[in-house]
Amino acid sequence: MISRLTGKGSASGLHNAHVGDVLVTVNGKAVDEASYTSTLRLLKHTPKPIILRFRPLARDVVLPPSSASESAPGSGGKRDQIPLDVAKQLVATSQGLDPMRDEFAGVPMKDIVEGSKEANYLRVAAKAFVAIQADKKRGQKKAELTRAEREAQVLAEALEQLKEQAKKYEEMLAKQKVERILRPATENKSKAVIATANNLFAELKNSANFVRRDSIDFASVDVDQDNLDKMREDMLKDLSAIAQTSTENFIPAAAQKSCFQCAALEAITLPFYLDDSDNQWYCETCWVQYYGDPVVVDVTPPTPPAVAVAVETEDEAEAEDTVVVPPPVVVVAPVAAAPKIGLFRRPSTREDLLQKEMEEQLARREAQKMLKELEGMRRSSTHGGQAGGSFSGGSVERLSQPSDKDRSEREKRGKEELARMLEAEEEKAKADGNEFLARKLEAQRKRSLLDVRESGPAALARSKSDGSESALFLRDSNEDTRSVDDTMNDDEEDDEEGYGEDAFDEDSELLQNREDQNFAMAKELQRMHEVVGQAHRMSMMMLGEDDVSEFTGLSDDQVNLFKKLALESDHRMSLATQEYFQNADSDSDDGSDDEDGAEEEEGDGVWI
Repeated sequence: MISRLTGKGSASGLHNAHVGDVLVTVNGKAVDEASYTSTLRLLKHTPKPIILRFRPLARDVVLPPSSASESAPGSGGKRDQIPLDVAKQLVATSQGLDPMRDEFAGVPMKDIVEGSKEANYLRVAAKAFVAIQADKKRGQKKAELTRAEREAQVLAEALEQLKEQAKKYEEMLAKQKVERILRPATENKSKAVIATANNLFAELKNSANFVRRDSIDFASVDVDQDNLDKMREDMLKDLSAIAQTSTENFIPAAAQKSCFQCAALEAITLPFYLDDSDNQWYCETCWVQYYGDPVVVDVTPPTPPAVAVAVETEDEAEAEDTVVVPPPVVVVAPVAAAPKIGLFRRPSTREDLLQKEMEEQLARREAQKMLKELEGMRRSSTHGGQAGGSFSGGSVERLSQPSDKDRSEREKRGKEELARMLEAEEEKAKADGNEFLARKLEAQRKRSLLDVRESGPAALARSKSDGSESALFLRDSNEDTRSVDDTMNDDEEDDEEGYGEDAFDEDSELLQNREDQNFAMAKELQRMHEVVGQAHRMSMMMLGEDDVSEFTGLSDDQVNLFKKLALESDHRMSLATQEYFQNADSDSDDGSDDEDGAEEEEGDGVWI
């Protein structure tokens, strides 16, 4: 029985347990098959005093104390020892001493020999210095990770607020659109005329045979649509895209938390909690099992999503014979705004190695899929430009189809997103030591950036040779994924030997991934913020001055944060582009030298 886990306390029954015995229960709870971290966490949070029960270990052979003491130094002591010269340099660096002149422990450092008492003191001081430096590095990494996590939390809150505002303005603009359509039919007309028209519409709707007219020239029909209506149509499309976007799309799969205990992936309905003692994330089920009920505000159930109500058409068989008319207006039924969630999810700070491998493969597949979509957009744009004399050139069809400018803008945004994804994959390939794949990804990313700059009317009519080149790159990238998996498996075996150094590398990689995700989310949030601001100004044009005060936007801190992150992302991209142009000539000159020395560098590891 232990009264306290740390500090001054009392313990009884220690003579009943021996080194090597297996811990079976903690206060009656079985921990025989639990991991070390879960058992330690249970010991920390279990109410004191704690009653521990052990299962004795079968001891067939008992070594005498003399043999045990003789075998201990030879087995593991020399392996963990720091070389004497290295220890001298570390101590001299930490204490500002001269290894050739100054003394340590009353003896000149140059006279300290192996096996002496001063050599042991020297190694102890060197290990202490190394531990202090490791703690400093770990503290810096934790501080940077904490800062990135807080930024991600603020961005997630801003995303929820922007979605709510987008829904509100979408409903408002939809109402204004209906009023704009009904105003010419009801303005300056008596109630009797309006009632007669309504009765006529009801009779036509209930009739079996609709009124037909064989010769209708829609090309000569002037659609009464001013600039304000066109702006409202574009704004409704953007707002619906923002309101219907799920939060999961803005939190990439690489940032999803996984339970440290049961390896369950994060979901909207499954909250996760961070344990400050071991800095790991746990799902609600495991948290309640070990800690009890979490002190968290209950999340209110979400309201059903908005349902799009469209005008239903009758007699589809007869409708096929009629001339094509513009589609009916889709009006979004007003739904009460969803209640704000009391507690937002915090992004993860740790990931499993297997999860990262899966996410890397998925990211590569998404990049390949986006390349195929870009090629499809190019082909469709060329085919669309050739078929210009058909019926699709009518005014009604022109209103419904996007222009070449809109198509080029969408293609430009797709290329920018592809460049960001390729940059992330390039960083991962460099971290894994696969320089060949990193070079290919870098070349493809720079090609995408050049295409973005050169995008224009000429970019929409590209030859089929570009499509064949991209298809060739897709085949090469598919072949490289196998080699990447093999190299990652080899790296895993090597990483088991040096866990301490890899911990820092993993933290750096996590920090880089989190910052890249924050940059992407900040750019998207900045665009959404501009769209919502334009919708606010457009809706205020139809309202009075008294209603302007009802608008409550984001806080200045949130807006400044994702503007700062977006600028930093653009700055990093510009630096990468400048470095590409500066090193273009030198890379071409040194290409042959790199190929000749590739075999020699393979045996020396990765050069940084």
